[in-house]
Amino acid sequence: MENALASGLFEDEGIVLISGTGMVAYGKNKFSETHKAGGLGYKEGDLGSAYDLGLKAIQAASRALDNRYDMTPFTKEVIETLRFNISNDVIDFMEVNRENRTFIASLAPIVTKHGDLGDEYAKEICDSAVDELVLAVCAVQRRLQFEHPQLVIVGTLGNDTHYFRNTLFSKLMVSMPELEVFSPKLEPNLAACNLSLNNSVFF
Repeated sequence: MENALASGLFEDEGIVLISGTGMVAYGKNKFSETHKAGGLGYKEGDLGSAYDLGLKAIQAASRALDNRYDMTPFTKEVIETLRFNISNDVIDFMEVNRENRTFIASLAPIVTKHGDLGDEYAKEICDSAVDELVLAVCAVQRRLQFEHPQLVIVGTLGNDTHYFRNTLFSKLMVSMPELEVFSPKLEPNLAACNLSLNNSVFF
């Protein structure tokens, strides 16, 4: 989390939101007080993460298979990707793969793709995940009370998507109008080297 924070802000205070396979929001203020929100792991759900999107994609597929949802291009692609034929196939799949978090997270691009295309179920999943990410960022801000909050977003969901990213930025601005948002300027591992070499003082 420290490395990810340093990757975008090059200073000692601010907030980082990591949203990849997992998720966490973390901040440090000028008094070196820190706070973490989320980041409790996939068993808690990693709400707002790619794992979360993938798990909800599987749930949407199961609902389409038994007619709780309409069959849409989104649910059809998930079903075809996972080779489901009937709703009970989901039971066998989850028995084997529930803890295979990277595989479940790999379904997230299907969600974001169909969110971009306007699929109501995919958009609903994206919206729910964004709400969780905003909730985490706001939790860090409430605890650390930044006068001029700055946020660096690390991970594919917040940087390389369209509907998801735009919705995230929009909801962050509604909740924290004074927030400045940045993409990483360095890879976190390179930021870690800078932290080590410069004793947390950047050139």
